[in-house]
Amino acid sequence: MMRTCQRGVAAPRLLLALAVATLLCVSPASAGTGEVAAHAKVSALTAGLGVSASDRFGWSVASLGDFDGNGSTDLVVGAPFDDDAGTDTGAVYIVTLAADGSVTDVDKITEGAGGLSANLFDSDWFGWSVASLGDLDGDGTTDIAVGALQDDSSNNDAGAIYILFLNPNGTVKAEQRITGAQGGFGVFLEALAWFGCSIANLGDVDGDGVIDLGVGSFGDSENGVFRGAMYVLFLNSDGTVKAHQKINDSNGGLSADILDGDEFGWAAAGLGDLDGDGVEDMAVGAILDDSGNGDAGAVYVLFLNSDGTVKQHVKISSEAAGFETLLDQQDHFGRGVANIGDLNGDGVTDLAVGAVWDDDGAEKAGATYVLLMASDGTVIGEQKISATEGNFSATLQEGDTFGNSLAPLGDLNADGSLDIAVGADHDDDGSPDAGAVYLLFLDADAFSDIGNALAGTHGDPLLEGQGQFVLGQFVGVSLTNALESTLAWFVGSVAQLNVAFKGGVLVPDPTLGFAIALSTGPTGDSATLGGFWPSGVPSGVPVIFQCWIPDPGAIQGFAASNAVQGLTP
Repeated sequence: MMRTCQRGVAAPRLLLALAVATLLCVSPASAGTGEVAAHAKVSALTAGLGVSASDRFGWSVASLGDFDGNGSTDLVVGAPFDDDAGTDTGAVYIVTLAADGSVTDVDKITEGAGGLSANLFDSDWFGWSVASLGDLDGDGTTDIAVGALQDDSSNNDAGAIYILFLNPNGTVKAEQRITGAQGGFGVFLEALAWFGCSIANLGDVDGDGVIDLGVGSFGDSENGVFRGAMYVLFLNSDGTVKAHQKINDSNGGLSADILDGDEFGWAAAGLGDLDGDGVEDMAVGAILDDSGNGDAGAVYVLFLNSDGTVKQHVKISSEAAGFETLLDQQDHFGRGVANIGDLNGDGVTDLAVGAVWDDDGAEKAGATYVLLMASDGTVIGEQKISATEGNFSATLQEGDTFGNSLAPLGDLNADGSLDIAVGADHDDDGSPDAGAVYLLFLDADAFSDIGNALAGTHGDPLLEGQGQFVLGQFVGVSLTNALESTLAWFVGSVAQLNVAFKGGVLVPDPTLGFAIALSTGPTGDSATLGGFWPSGVPSGVPVIFQCWIPDPGAIQGFAASNAVQGLTP
């Protein structure tokens, strides 16, 4: 039985039949909204890590994929102020997980532990940044890169990164250090360059079969004090550098106006081939960028050429590039950046971005934004997660700096939505500033907003999804903020058309779906169009809705709602 609502009709089974008929080469994916459905916490209290006061576990975090072979995503986590080998020498942890977010094993790597042969010195801050390298040396085990921000090998606090080739038990088999004078890099790094502040696996940028890295140097002052820079490192399979390309406001084709103190390069993430040109792309944080507010922060989306230069860029900052939030002064948006996969099922990679000095709930408690992306690098949707937003039920304290680091978890709990790891390095579980990592299981609501509204008499009509694609549960869409007492045409399809129409964009393809007219009420709302989810629907089928409303206040006589899209699990 399909559900019928007041002033409405039931959604016909035709849409489901069409979904089956048109299922050709669609790959299964997850769909989610970015709100938090549940969470787990990894800390000294919850996982028996053995971290101490001021270790700042969770300062950095990266996904290892399924390191231990149990079917769940695992993590490498940095604690750069660990004192085992000397004051603030630093450490990293290999943390393996179960599907519910519980910790199954922990292995620590620092001087004298975990097979690391390097000599670490006081305040090297080994573990400031971490990245997974995949199986760089081809031995069947995932390898990692680790930043040591204040390594002095080539200059005072110039920085270094370590390429660590791992054994299956999480210990170090071999290592390669990259500094200005080591590892084939061959670059003069000035004092306080802080090379290694961020490390991103960019995939194979130059097409030689070996992954390449983006490495930040936020203290770079080539053109002004602490403007920052990124280096694209083209690697050999032994972890040495074959070639490199510097990116700042005078190198590498970047046309952005980077100012003194912006600290471009603080965080970085590989984006895959976001724009579909066959070359990997990158996101870079500049946490002290002043766009919109002093030190509010920004994220640059860099579309790369195969030589590591920048083809074009988009800057995401306060109320810019589709990001609708007005950031506060010193939010430090861009402190953490992660490619979290395609959360809303539209075929485009989405981002998580940390704003660690956000004051929701308490001063500097921190926040994380989930950004739904378009292939041109702009934002089409966003969800803030903090002590007061995003349905996050954890209690964040003053100064926790939730969002300092971010990593994708895939669909860790297998609920049909992608999940993320978020560092809170000042968390006090066990002891002050011991640090923690939250595992956020994101909401698997059926539909996500993909934009393209066209304003009418009352502004943009709003179409919202309800329910989940779960057998026997109700799922549907409902319209509000439309012109009152008129017909609203619900257009449903299993494919996007994205064609110009009546001054806007018709998103669903009506030739692969249907259109149904429902009357709006006296306040501009309409019935909910939907029904109870049946059995036998294939996975990976997109379901797209948009409403078109005759409206004399619209530019060509029609207003349009935003489109929403779901993907059958």
